[in-house]
Amino acid sequence: MPDHHKGARRSPRTLTRLLPPLPPALLFALLFFFFLFFLFFLLLPLLHGSRESVPLLPELTEADRNLFFPAADRFDQEYARLHKERATTDGDIVLTFANLAFCDMHLNLVRQLHAVGLGAHYITVALDRQAARFLHAQGVCVIFPFEHSGSNFSLGDSRYATPDYNHLVNQKVLFTLKTVELGYNALVIDTDSGVSRNPLEYIHLHIPPDFDLLVEMEDLPSNCGDPFFWNSTVHETPLPCDEFISSAGFYYVRATPAGVRFEQKLWTRVSYNETYFEQVSMNIILINTSGFRVRFFDPFLFACGKAYFRDPKFEEKYGRPVSVHANWMTGHDIKRGALVSRDWWVVPSREQKRIDEMLKMLLKRRSS
Repeated sequence: MPDHHKGARRSPRTLTRLLPPLPPALLFALLFFFFLFFLFFLLLPLLHGSRESVPLLPELTEADRNLFFPAADRFDQEYARLHKERATTDGDIVLTFANLAFCDMHLNLVRQLHAVGLGAHYITVALDRQAARFLHAQGVCVIFPFEHSGSNFSLGDSRYATPDYNHLVNQKVLFTLKTVELGYNALVIDTDSGVSRNPLEYIHLHIPPDFDLLVEMEDLPSNCGDPFFWNSTVHETPLPCDEFISSAGFYYVRATPAGVRFEQKLWTRVSYNETYFEQVSMNIILINTSGFRVRFFDPFLFACGKAYFRDPKFEEKYGRPVSVHANWMTGHDIKRGALVSRDWWVVPSREQKRIDEMLKMLLKRRSS
């Protein structure tokens, strides 16, 4: 054969003759497969939209609506009922607060409260309706105080010390005041916290009941000025210091006359002027007002974020604290990352993935 035929291209008819013939059934199956493949990608956007329209949360029963989502004129009655049912024999209630953007962190805290024996003794006040619905569906003891009242604090991940942030966190003061006015002691725990042991057991076993307020320190004693700020001493206000060393994110207030008066004064201040949020107002009152007896939690056992997370060897030096508070940092992702990095996150990964997907969808719907 001449050389110029070696590289010649075969015609389509020649190629067809070289390929084995396809059975009609196989040919039909291939065509049907490509048709389904094309149809799937054509309808994918519609399928995605229909999935978002499916309700993520179960419908509330009438009984649940009355108990946990009471109308404004029935809220105080239901709030009192929850305290009567859930208070410890010492008259203590753990008060927690949540909005939708931090519900994953709140579920992590609730899991830890159950693990240390406080699962039957906490109340979560939801600050927006979607947070209340979501947490209720996860089995959290939650009450929503703004149903039918026209109020709703759906502020998302509000940035620290902004007007929205102040408005949100100042609501904590109102419900803490309601708790002590009902005659119960309140352990207020911010949602960006973790507990490894029962804080109430520590309080009743190790701290004399000669105080109105027991407060987490904002730093280690060596960084807070005078070293007398220690939980072995009770201090009469005004505190002899100029620094803001008291944290409103983890504190215990007793339902003494002075404890009630403190919460009343704090609520008056934050509701009159939201330039200052509850922590700043707490420190101003304790530094400038007489008549309150204050103790401080041991900062090595009840650790603030600055002392704990900025010291990678904290636990080597002082052991695992009773509680840790992810303050001194801002933003949901940063706080969650800090808790995860030091093994304060207890929700199993598979369940966490489901929770994250639900919250992502709910937040997306709210913003649209």
